Amino acid sequence: MNKRVWIEVDLKNLEYNLKVIKNKLKGGCRLLGVVKQNAYGHGLKVIGKYLEKEGVDFLGVNSQEEAFQLLQAKVKTPILVLSNTVFFKDLGYFLKKRVRFTLTETGLLKALDKLAKKNNLKALVHVKVDTGMGRLGLRQDQVLSFIKKVFSYKNVEIEGLYSHFSSAEEDVSYTNYQIRNFLTLKEELKKKGISFKINHLCNSSGFLNFRKAHLDMVRIGLFLYGIKPHPCLRINLKPILSFKARLIYIKELDKDSFISYANTFQTKRKTLIGVISCGYAYGYPFSLSNRGEVLIRGKHCKILGRICMDHMIVDLTPVKNLVSLGEEVILIGKEKTQEITVEELSQKAGTIPYQIITNLSSLQRVYKK
Repeated sequence: MNKRVWIEVDLKNLEYNLKVIKNKLKGGCRLLGVVKQNAYGHGLKVIGKYLEKEGVDFLGVNSQEEAFQLLQAKVKTPILVLSNTVFFKDLGYFLKKRVRFTLTETGLLKALDKLAKKNNLKALVHVKVDTGMGRLGLRQDQVLSFIKKVFSYKNVEIEGLYSHFSSAEEDVSYTNYQIRNFLTLKEELKKKGISFKINHLCNSSGFLNFRKAHLDMVRIGLFLYGIKPHPCLRINLKPILSFKARLIYIKELDKDSFISYANTFQTKRKTLIGVISCGYAYGYPFSLSNRGEVLIRGKHCKILGRICMDHMIVDLTPVKNLVSLGEEVILIGKEKTQEITVEELSQKAGTIPYQIITNLSSLQRVYKK
């Protein structure tokens, strides 16, 4: 393989993660696999098809564009658009394909009803409630009147009611507050004779920490990919992504030589350095300048100086006399007994695991099983 920068995705590890998740899932609870933002950088079409094959009940996307890509790949698993929809031009196509939309306001409601009537079908929707996230979703005091309004539109059917946790990784008290808000609302609606097939609340962290909130469905994103959103979470998963590049240049620098832009690193001895075919343009965090490490031949090699747009420079001392041009370099992944994880990288970079992997969305991917 002649690639300079690429991602490898291990589908066998994805299968393993799914088994772990299903074993922890409350009986009768559905599973929605979140594949938004190119399946968190892992490749939307391939991951979507694979999750379908493994029997996932729903797939969650961010937009009509992502739903369209799944439909192009002939995915038949129900698709739920998790974000708000404000452009209605092509909605008819998605309604025919039974794509579900998140409903939070009347503009989309009216458009769905009109198009569903025109196509002689029911538009299926999930109403989103804000139980404390402060982002998308109806305020709780708006929900009842909004649902009654939806009922007045004969071509729209509410299939589900849902909300989203803000801090399920570590804030038990606030998450319980959100759970109470949702269950109280659900009970109030039930007293008025209103109930829905699918009530869902849990993301990955909520799924693990709050089994009582599994309800009718859970939405699992990062756990599918073998990554923990927070180090406090205890679950045995396998990362499915490796991020790799090539060693494209080797040379020895004298003591007191400066390396890369702005002279932020100066050698303290004669140093064998290597130039790697990856920089921040490929999604590797610039904030790891002078801080990050890569794996070469199973050895940790430190990044020296500032990371460049297309390159980074590393200290080859740990692998001196072992390496050659074209050598595979692991930026995320495992080699022999050593590993660089997404979680470790995100902590060093001062960010979150989500940003690390979604920044890799545009890279070429190789799928392995």
